[in-house]
Amino acid sequence: MGTGIDHRAVKPSAARRWTSFAALLALGVGYIAAYLFFSAHSQNFLVVQRNGRAMAFGETHPATSPITWQFGQNSPDNARLGSGWLAAPSYPGVRLLTQDGWIVFVTGRPDTDMLLRLDALVLTTQAVPRNTIEVSINGTSLGSWQRGGADAREPIEVRVPRSLVADGQWHVRVHVDHIGSIFGRDTGAARNGQDLLLLAIGLRRADSSNEPAR
Repeated sequence: MGTGIDHRAVKPSAARRWTSFAALLALGVGYIAAYLFFSAHSQNFLVVQRNGRAMAFGETHPATSPITWQFGQNSPDNARLGSGWLAAPSYPGVRLLTQDGWIVFVTGRPDTDMLLRLDALVLTTQAVPRNTIEVSINGTSLGSWQRGGADAREPIEVRVPRSLVADGQWHVRVHVDHIGSIFGRDTGAARNGQDLLLLAIGLRRADSSNEPAR
């Protein structure tokens, strides 16, 4: 006994629905993957672009030790800064915006180890009273330091092997474990995060009597 329904017409319709669903799903996954890819690479592009600008300046303005550079609003030394920093009149030095900040410059080929000094102010919170600062040069980590509270202004000194900067190019990365939002309050117990303000850096020849401060 026939039902009057042509089953041959039903099956193609269901197949088309599944095909359309699969196509939409694939399209959605593709959009998400593309967004994540370009988001990650656009950030990397900005870092490379900013660091490249500092390197280009360094190549036309090579430095000779001993060096002292002061950072802050309208400072000409800001040209040595790569990605990650912001200068504004509301605070001294330059403020670290992300967990990684770069200083990029060029010197002559060193004939001895060098001593790099970072003068910074490390601001912390009651919840996390200490922050860890790691310094890497040309991809090699040269140590980490705890700062906050009583030693928040204590300089960080890094002994740099001459072999690490044999070509005279310096890509200095300053990494912190904790960083706060620039949109948060900056004073009192209500502060929502950590801050690092880079005030100056110095570079000089190292000798046996110049041991890095820990």
